[in-house]
Amino acid sequence: MPVGKPFQPGKSGNEAGRPVGIPNLEARVRALLDGETKLPQPIADVIRAQCGEDKKAIDAVFIVGLLQALQGDKAWAQFIVERGWGKVADKIEGGDTPIQHTFTLKIDNG
Repeated sequence: MPVGKPFQPGKSGNEAGRPVGIPNLEARVRALLDGETKLPQPIADVIRAQCGEDKKAIDAVFIVGLLQALQGDKAWAQFIVERGWGKVADKIEGGDTPIQHTFTLKIDNG
């Protein structure tokens, strides 16, 4: 492969691209988790046996995640809380008035 710019301007390295009608990975995963795509029978059987007849794959994922969170997995705990109640705001809302705080610094040279 040549060094520098291996492709002509306006051309990609995959001219054929993904065939029309084939969903991207995100859409495929969502369809599996939502129950739109049929799971392999052994997996579907495990979900029904462990989570209940009416559960989908996404329910099983959250049940497993909840169990992991309860055992101390902080990443799963954060994932579940953020999906259930939303992420904590990154900034403090205070209107137009700036937040004021006074600090007193005492130096003891003693």
